[in-house]
Amino acid sequence: MPRSASKQDELRKRSKLVEFHRFLRELGPEAWALSSPPELRARCASLGIHCEDADVREIVDELEESCGHVFETEAKPQVAVCDFLAYVYHTRPSEQDFSQITDASDCATVIPRIEDRALMLRQYSALVDFMTGRAGDDGCLLGWYDRESKLPSIQLEEASIYQANHWIIEPLTLREDMSYAEIVTSDSKAPNRTWFVSHWWGEAMSSFVKSLAKHVEIRGHGSGRVAYWAAWSALGPGERDTSSEDTGQKTALRAMRGRPVLLLVGPEARALRRAWCILEVASCRGALQVEGQSGNLKKSRGGRSVLDVVALRKDIRSGIPVVLTDGLTDMEQEWETKHRGMGQICKTDREKEFPLEVFSAGIAIDSAECESSVPCGRTWVLEFIAQRSPAGGQSATELVDQSLRSFFAQSALAQFLHRRLSISPFLDTIAAHTAQEELLLPCLSHTLTDPGQFLSDLSPTISRLLQLRHLKLDLGWRSIYANRTISSLTSVADLGSGIRPLVQLEKLSIRLSGCKNLQSLAGLDDSLPQLTNLKQLELQLESCERLQSFSELGKSLGHLVNLTSLECGLGGCRCLVDSDVRELGKGIRNLTKLTRLKVDLSGAKHVFYLTELGRSLRFLRDLRHLEMDVSFCTNLTDVSTLGNSMRMLLTETANFQPKSGFVFDLKLEKSGVRINREKVNGYDDPAAFVKSLGARAWHDPDEDDLRPPSPKGRKVVWLTHLEEQEIKRSFQVPLGCQGLFKGCPRLY
Repeated sequence: MPRSASKQDELRKRSKLVEFHRFLRELGPEAWALSSPPELRARCASLGIHCEDADVREIVDELEESCGHVFETEAKPQVAVCDFLAYVYHTRPSEQDFSQITDASDCATVIPRIEDRALMLRQYSALVDFMTGRAGDDGCLLGWYDRESKLPSIQLEEASIYQANHWIIEPLTLREDMSYAEIVTSDSKAPNRTWFVSHWWGEAMSSFVKSLAKHVEIRGHGSGRVAYWAAWSALGPGERDTSSEDTGQKTALRAMRGRPVLLLVGPEARALRRAWCILEVASCRGALQVEGQSGNLKKSRGGRSVLDVVALRKDIRSGIPVVLTDGLTDMEQEWETKHRGMGQICKTDREKEFPLEVFSAGIAIDSAECESSVPCGRTWVLEFIAQRSPAGGQSATELVDQSLRSFFAQSALAQFLHRRLSISPFLDTIAAHTAQEELLLPCLSHTLTDPGQFLSDLSPTISRLLQLRHLKLDLGWRSIYANRTISSLTSVADLGSGIRPLVQLEKLSIRLSGCKNLQSLAGLDDSLPQLTNLKQLELQLESCERLQSFSELGKSLGHLVNLTSLECGLGGCRCLVDSDVRELGKGIRNLTKLTRLKVDLSGAKHVFYLTELGRSLRFLRDLRHLEMDVSFCTNLTDVSTLGNSMRMLLTETANFQPKSGFVFDLKLEKSGVRINREKVNGYDDPAAFVKSLGARAWHDPDEDDLRPPSPKGRKVVWLTHLEEQEIKRSFQVPLGCQGLFKGCPRLY
């Protein structure tokens, strides 16, 4: 057929469809009314359409036979005027030409496992391209109408997934007898990563695709094979029966297992009121128990999964998606590594356009009042939540609601602090979830204007969470890019009173780096001995220049005998002295269960000896990971006790043997330590470190005589550190100096 004739046929067909929509608008409410054959003939006559009685009866019989409840969104098997006119104008869903979709892939691929039917962004975009091809000049999808919502026409930008499912997915999958994901997939190669999409089907298809595209851009997945799993694209004709528990309900939960979740909240945060979205997010956050191999319910071992949230800005008509990520993106993490604090600042700035009403809707989630397209679906979800929720005094739905509300409250803190808005409702929401076991607050240092007041407000909230097992609080000043008001913090007594009742804590991470006006840890060091169940502790106090009396901190650590991991960052603390390091070493000596130890003393210019800290390592028989940073400790000249302890661990345990997976990192850059009369930057091999020390690593520091024998019987002159410094200042260093031992030169 000539191209001009084909174009004329297309124009003629489009004009007929425009006429079809005009008739629906003229009929008004009568277009959706169920009518008998005589009534249908009369209404058609009023529109100038002549139909014989026999033709009308034949059309009605065929429509009644073709209608069935194969999908939950399909029309009931009753004939309405709109359906009759659609038959006359050949614009029924089954009569559409889907070659644009089917020809895009070389061949369909059978994917037996439903949870493996995930699609790339381009395959979802093919649906929008197909819909765009059917749109008229005014943006109306020609031939499409919605009888349930009584819409005579549907705009391209407003066509929901429900409507796309009725007009494209259902007829296409019925014709091909496979799911949409199988129809458009020609490459069986598995994706590098798959995200589970939780969303409301009433959201516009164009918004759905735009949200995925924005998420791909933000997460940096453009160059990789990243797929997204959505129920409407993964389920085939025989797999959508909602009356079947195995196929209709549990399929989504199986597909979500072990995968990150992307929540599309939709317009007016409608997804937060949908039963299935609440169930999926609750499962992602670990609020529900899982079924073990024996059939018993137990807590999820994997904990919570990554949960990203995408919302559309209301102030823009077309709706620009904004992504709220769970943690930093790859690019932000790279910035954070290069310039500490920059990644967190970029995350807050990127999310500054996220609609605040979504946070407000998040802390008001009520699963008991959730919605569902079919009543049986809502009933099944509530029963499932009741079965999978942990036993306790609270109802199942209340526990789930508190968990989800707490998640949105924690996510809102940075944005509300950044915009100088009140955070009281969100702190109250966090405190109400008394059963939560994990509280990981994001980095807030760059958003605070009054850190002391924030800790005062936060302390009562934390003290009510008696079931907490993991607490992370990051108020550290990161770099010149961060908000330096954190340096105005002068007391942590409120923080100490907040964590004192948390006797169930197993992991505690507190970052107070850069609090230059903080002079004491009073309140915090008193609370630590109460947390006897702690297994992992991280205290970052770098650059707290005026902080004094670390000895109490060392004594407090000695009570935490169940610790297996300890990170203590004291780098840049100018007031750190030998007595503080000695108490720290005495405290670490009691932590015999430690497997991981990281101590940062860099820049401590008033530290001369590591004797007690070095001795303490010999008691840590389970130690496998050791990092110690004493760089820029210009007055530190001896590490022999550390070498002696490492020699004992090497000879008496198998923890630091080759191929045992150990980690050893000793940083000595620009310190006063000289080994074999040479400066060293550090060691990453304990055996090489012990060997380089030579005889000094073979003498037990606990012996009375710590001094090696004098060679050739010559008399040894031992100088104190002050005498050594005096000699250096006067430039009268004797020619007979043969190295250093415990910070003192041996003179002959």
